[in-house]
Amino acid sequence: RHGYINGMLKVEKTQFNSIMDEVRQLENPRERVQFLNEKIQKLEDDPANLGITRYLKSELSHIMNTSGIQPQTFQTHESKIY
Repeated sequence: RHGYINGMLKVEKTQFNSIMDEVRQLENPRERVQFLNEKIQKLEDDPANLGITRYLKSELSHIMNTSGIQPQTFQTHESKIY
């Protein structure tokens, strides 16, 4: 239904599809990005959600790239800051 989800457990696929259904209901790409980013941050708190967060981050990246939306914050290691 949504994206490339091979390799996910059935439970993860169900959760992924329900989140993406909610995302698709939003028409504005910026609202989609914001909503999906909030879901990812909540799921990242539990290490058991590593698989689904990776797929959601991929979808987030796809939405941002196709809509021309730039990230508001950039994550980088402190040793790479000059």
